[in-house]
Amino acid sequence: MAGDALLDAVRSGSPRAAGQLTEVRRRLAAHHDEPAVRRYGALLTAARPWLPVGVNRPTRPARRQGPGRTARAARRPGDTTRPTGTG
Repeated sequence: MAGDALLDAVRSGSPRAAGQLTEVRRRLAAHHDEPAVRRYGALLTAARPWLPVGVNRPTRPARRQGPGRTARAARRPGDTTRPTGTG
Protein backbone atom coordinates (compact mmCIF):
# COMPACT_ATOMS: atom_id res chain seq x y z
CA MET A 1 0.00 0.00 0.00
CA ALA A 2 2.78 2.45 0.92
CA GLY A 3 4.54 1.62 -2.36
CA ASP A 4 1.43 2.59 -4.32
CA ALA A 5 1.18 5.83 -2.33
CA LEU A 6 4.85 6.54 -3.10
CA LEU A 7 4.20 6.08 -6.81
CA ASP A 8 1.25 8.47 -6.58
CA ALA A 9 3.43 11.03 -4.76
CA VAL A 10 6.02 10.84 -7.55
CA ARG A 11 3.31 11.21 -10.20
CA SER A 12 1.66 14.18 -8.50
CA GLY A 13 4.87 15.93 -7.44
CA SER A 14 3.37 16.60 -4.02
CA PRO A 15 5.99 17.51 -1.40
CA ARG A 16 3.46 17.00 1.38
CA ALA A 17 2.60 13.45 0.28
CA ALA A 18 6.26 12.59 -0.20
CA GLY A 19 7.09 13.94 3.25
CA GLN A 20 4.37 11.84 4.81
CA LEU A 21 5.74 8.73 3.10
CA THR A 22 9.20 9.52 4.46
CA GLU A 23 7.56 9.60 7.91
CA VAL A 24 6.08 6.15 7.20
CA ARG A 25 9.60 4.85 6.58
CA ARG A 26 10.81 6.37 9.85
CA ARG A 27 8.00 4.67 11.75
CA LEU A 28 8.69 1.34 10.08
CA ALA A 29 12.38 1.47 11.05
CA ALA A 30 11.64 -0.54 14.19
CA HIS A 31 10.58 -3.43 11.92
CA HIS A 32 13.63 -3.35 9.63
CA ASP A 33 13.90 -7.15 9.71
CA GLU A 34 10.61 -7.54 7.82
CA PRO A 35 11.05 -8.08 4.06
CA ALA A 36 8.18 -5.71 3.17
CA VAL A 37 9.79 -2.92 5.20
CA ARG A 38 13.14 -3.46 3.47
CA ARG A 39 11.43 -3.41 0.07
CA TYR A 40 9.67 -0.14 0.90
CA GLY A 41 12.94 1.41 2.08
CA ALA A 42 14.66 0.40 -1.14
CA LEU A 43 11.75 1.71 -3.20
CA LEU A 44 11.80 5.06 -1.37
CA THR A 45 15.56 5.35 -1.87
CA ALA A 46 15.21 4.57 -5.59
CA ALA A 47 12.37 7.09 -5.99
CA ARG A 48 14.19 10.00 -4.27
CA PRO A 49 15.51 11.52 -7.54
CA TRP A 50 11.91 11.89 -8.75
CA LEU A 51 10.45 13.22 -5.52
CA PRO A 52 9.95 16.96 -4.99
CA VAL A 53 12.80 18.82 -3.29
CA GLY A 54 12.65 19.27 0.47
CA VAL A 55 11.02 16.00 1.51
CA ASN A 56 13.85 14.69 3.65
CA ARG A 57 12.32 16.10 6.84
CA PRO A 58 9.34 14.33 8.31
CA THR A 59 6.16 16.38 8.43
CA ARG A 60 4.74 17.61 11.69
CA PRO A 61 1.10 16.90 12.46
CA ALA A 62 -1.20 19.88 12.05
CA ARG A 63 -2.04 21.78 15.20
CA ARG A 64 -5.64 21.42 16.21
CA GLN A 65 -7.76 24.42 16.95
CA GLY A 66 -10.11 24.35 19.90
CA PRO A 67 -13.86 24.68 19.34
CA GLY A 68 -14.87 28.11 18.09
CA ARG A 69 -11.29 29.11 17.30
CA THR A 70 -10.00 29.99 13.88
CA ALA A 71 -6.45 30.14 12.62
CA ARG A 72 -5.02 33.66 12.34
CA ALA A 73 -2.05 34.96 10.44
CA ALA A 74 0.97 35.67 12.62
CA ARG A 75 1.58 39.38 13.18
CA ARG A 76 4.66 41.11 14.46
CA PRO A 77 4.43 43.46 17.45
CA GLY A 78 3.64 46.96 16.25
CA ASP A 79 2.28 45.76 12.90
CA THR A 80 -0.69 47.97 12.10
CA THR A 81 -1.47 46.61 8.67
CA ARG A 82 -4.62 44.63 8.36
CA PRO A 83 -5.73 42.29 5.60
CA THR A 84 -7.76 44.03 2.95
CA GLY A 85 -11.32 42.93 2.42
CA THR A 86 -12.69 41.52 -0.80
CA GLY A 87 -15.86 43.44 -0.95
